[in-house]
Amino acid sequence: MDRKRIWLDSLTANNGLTIEAIDDLILKGYVVVTSNTAVDINIFQMNQAWLESHLEYSNIIIEIWHTPDEMVRKDFFWSSCSKMTSPAVTLEDAIEDLPNAADILDVADLVDIYGIPKGEWTTGPWTPPAPLSHEAASKLGLNAESATRTDVLEAAKKADMMDVFDAYNVIYNIGLATQHCCEGIIKTDGSLHVM
Repeated sequence: MDRKRIWLDSLTANNGLTIEAIDDLILKGYVVVTSNTAVDINIFQMNQAWLESHLEYSNIIIEIWHTPDEMVRKDFFWSSCSKMTSPAVTLEDAIEDLPNAADILDVADLVDIYGIPKGEWTTGPWTPPAPLSHEAASKLGLNAESATRTDVLEAAKKADMMDVFDAYNVIYNIGLATQHCCEGIIKTDGSLHVM
């Protein structure tokens, strides 16, 4: 059976997605594809044996764009603990004050072992993220030009409008999904947006 690749981003994974939802998608024949930001996914940090098993069987695939050390060369927002880190030379230095630092480092070890380095995975076409629509911004009480993805998420949570976040997040992630040759994007409730 030819398994379809589906994209998982860390912000989605850290905002309502469950391990059961991922298992359900895998059982339905999908392959979950993510990037090196896998180190920032809470359910990966808290279920490392489960993650490693899925990595071994290629049910979850990590395609590296930046190594974990390269990721932290600039400010980085960790959605797994809602904290920002300042630029650092190494991942270990960047996250030393985070409450989940040890778990991040453990997942980084799995990224080193199982991750496919840049240049060794097939790359599809990339497009930049689309901006927040004025309609969605109006629903959430945000400025469409200045709202960040985190702003959209927080406003959607507060207004109990995660469907608005998911619709925006799909548009935000389409470029990454196609770059990683995925046919769909996982939403926060575990459902799938098929492209």
